[in-house]
Amino acid sequence: MPIRAILFDLDGTLVDSEVLTDRAIAEELLAGGIAGASLPPAETRGRTWSDIAAALRVRYAVSGATLEARLEARWIALAEAG
Repeated sequence: MPIRAILFDLDGTLVDSEVLTDRAIAEELLAGGIAGASLPPAETRGRTWSDIAAALRVRYAVSGATLEARLEARWIALAEAG
């Protein structure tokens, strides 16, 4: 049978995972001693972890070459926990 349709789920259409991005940021920076960390949606929505980490480095003077990987790992853990 030929494919008759394709559904693209832009985040928020079927599932909104952006709240997990916000939590991953807050939790990962809290683990590093920075409470209440967040970024405006324009700096997280549709952005890569590298983009997000760069914005966090500027806003909170966070260092560490593994920030992107730590954010992604925390996001995955949150998503898997459901």
